[in-house]
Amino acid sequence: MITKKIPKIIDVLNSIPSERNELLNLEKRLKPSQGYYGSIEGFMGKNENLKSILIEDYNTLKRIGRTYSEIANRIEELMFDKQFGKISNYKFCGEFTCGEQECPWKDGSTCNQYVMWLIPSKDNNPLLPGEIYKNKEVIEISGLLPHLIKEHYFFEGKKSRYRVNPEKISRIIFQEVLPLKKREFLETT
Repeated sequence: MITKKIPKIIDVLNSIPSERNELLNLEKRLKPSQGYYGSIEGFMGKNENLKSILIEDYNTLKRIGRTYSEIANRIEELMFDKQFGKISNYKFCGEFTCGEQECPWKDGSTCNQYVMWLIPSKDNNPLLPGEIYKNKEVIEISGLLPHLIKEHYFFEGKKSRYRVNPEKISRIIFQEVLPLKKREFLETT
């Protein structure tokens, strides 16, 4: 029997710099910025604290019995293997956009600007143009997030557009993936 292993809280906290200036620099990179390879929207809000975010998400994972790797690996699978379909009560799809994003921990990891959307839906119909933007309940997941979860135990801050709540995403992504109906185009003559 394989036992799921979540790291100890001390290991999670050791993923952030212990030296105050280094921690402040990391938090500065995580907050909204205009800098080179920074994030205009930020990985966390201006007034959020990285340590508090990590502790809260750690406690959530302990409570729900999921590991960082399980969640990150499943997100990667949906992004890069499945790419399109229906899971739980959500349609999902993704796309590559221009550029790349560097990991704020400056560990050398980058990700092409990939975004996956989970769109609440009760039907099994194909995705329609604009469906992503019309729904306020859409979950947006950046391509860098699996790395941030696996390597830095970070689901992003509560004020981040790309934050993934570990409990909510676990309820969604570990369901069976179903195909969506194919979109049929009318031929015009």
